[in-house]
Parts: sequence; C-alpha cells; structure tokens
Amino acid sequence: MANAITSVATFDGLNDSLYLKPFTNDPDVAQLGFDVKVAKVPLHLYFNTQLSKITKEKVACGWDFQGGANVTKKTLTPVELAAAIEQCYTVFMQTYFAEGLPAGAARGELSADIVDILQQLHFDANKQDLLRMLFLGNTASASADYNAFDGVYTLLAASSSNDIGALTSTDFNSTNIVATMAELYNAQSRIMKGIADNRKKFLVTGNIYDAWVDYLISVGQNFNQAGLINGVSQVAYRGIEMVALRWVDAALAADFTTGSPAVVTNPYRAILTVPDNHKLLLDKSSFGDAKAWYSMDDDVFRVAGSGLYAYQFGYDDLNVIGGF
Repeated sequence: MANAITSVATFDGLNDSLYLKPFTNDPDVAQLGFDVKVAKVPLHLYFNTQLSKITKEKVACGWDFQGGANVTKKTLTPVELAAAIEQCYTVFMQTYFAEGLPAGAARGELSADIVDILQQLHFDANKQDLLRMLFLGNTASASADYNAFDGVYTLLAASSSNDIGALTSTDFNSTNIVATMAELYNAQSRIMKGIADNRKKFLVTGNIYDAWVDYLISVGQNFNQAGLINGVSQVAYRGIEMVALRWVDAALAADFTTGSPAVVTNPYRAILTVPDNHKLLLDKSSFGDAKAWYSMDDDVFRVAGSGLYAYQFGYDDLNVIGGF
C-alpha cells in the first residue's frame, strides 16, 4: 500500500492550540511581517512535504495509489527573558525634576515625568535587546546577551539549502549590486518562485539597504534629482519590499568584531523570505509590560519585567540567505 502521508511526527502531550493575535504594537516588529503567536507553553508547528506525480492515465479497473509525503514538526520552546533597571532616588534631588518631589515619609513618590522617562528607557532597551537576540541569538555563544535561544541567522545558516555564500562590500558597489540582487532572487526554490513576490520580503542589514537606495537614486537623470531631494519612498527589488535591520548593524559593530583595528564579522547579511514562514512566540501582545516601584530600603526606583520568547521558521524552501 502507498500511503499519501508516509510519516507523522509523534504527539507528546504538549498543547498544540495556537492562539493568534496580531502583534501590531511596534513598527520595528510589524515591518518584519513575522507570524506572531501569543502563548505561554511550547507550540508544535506541523509541516507537510508536497506530493507530485500522483495523476496517471487510468488504463484498467482499480486504482494506482501513490504516496510519499511526510508530516514533520518543529517546536517553539519559550525561554523566559527578564529586563530590569534601577535608579537612585537622590539623583533627582536638586535637579529640574526635583520640583514637587516629596521628602520624608512620602519619599519615593516620583513625578509622572520621571516615571515615564524610566519606563520608556526600559521599553526601548528591552525591545532592542529582543530584536537583537531574534536575529543574532546563538545558544553556543559565551555571551549572556546572545545565548538565550537560537535566532534567525543561526537557524537559517544551519539548515538553509538556498545559500549564495559570503557577501562583501564589493558585491554591493555600483558595478555589482544589480547582479548580487539578481543572484539572491534567482536562488529561490521552485516552490518559493511560485509564490507571489508581494508576499515576500528582503530582510537586509542597513549597509545593503543604503547601497540599494544609492543605486536607485543614481539611475536615470530625472529620478536622480528627485531622489536626492525627496529620498526614495519605497525601497524594493522586483516588487519585493526591502527592510533594513539597523539594530543588526549596531549589534555587529558592538559585539561581533575581530582584530585591531576592529573589523566586523560578516557585516553584509541578506535574507529573501516569505515572512509568515517565520514564527515568533510571545506570552503577551507587547514588549512594554513592566512593573515600576520605589524601594525605601535602598532608596532606588526600579522597573522590571519578564516574558516568554521563542523563534522558529517553517519551510526551508521559503528562504534564500547570503552573508552569514
């Protein structure tokens, strides 16, 4: 007998219900287009391979059963990440912010302005950290800033069959940039090429994005002038939106260098993908949840919060990578 599905991943009792909420609170996350799942437990993602050549001429009674597809699974295993900051109360005394600050028994009742500043500092830093980990996370790293879980680059580099290899500044100079973009585009799998281009995105480091904008401005005399004055309103290649991951550039320059003077390791990184093939798990719909309080014991104001976080991608065939 030829089964249509020849194997199915085993069920181990974990909750497989997916509670979907659009993660639209932050533009840096929303522009990625990733599929965000809000849950507090590990989630299984099931994927099936594609059947082909099951249709034949019927030449006799009976049926010629064909098969060969497999159903596999990947798991989004959440890791709890925590972010906390503290601020000495005394710093605010005898400053612009001191007006209206209580002393004595009421000490610690910070003004709304100070609370807003500290909470915004916490939010911005936490968000940037999570985005940095999302792309550069690697459990093999010796740094606690990166080893909580494996991120986009680590997982794609380990499994992607559509890898065009190393990328350098030469690949994105005015002479070679069009050929490099074409190489990324043409490296798509047959299945990926069959998906409409408006469902895809280029996720690139800022240096690639800027090089492409410079090239677009340089093409055509009229567009040259308009581009230099007004910028480029939509940055795309063959109708595929290009997104600049500038937090990746900053992290690479700060933490991924070798030699003296420091040289960034693999600074030119590109991914062509179908964004909803990437799954991001959070236990809430915002990075911004945190508790703020004043501690009289040591005279500090604290902001702290934690959350569950996980990343996984689905089909390998829906990614093209280069530069890492």
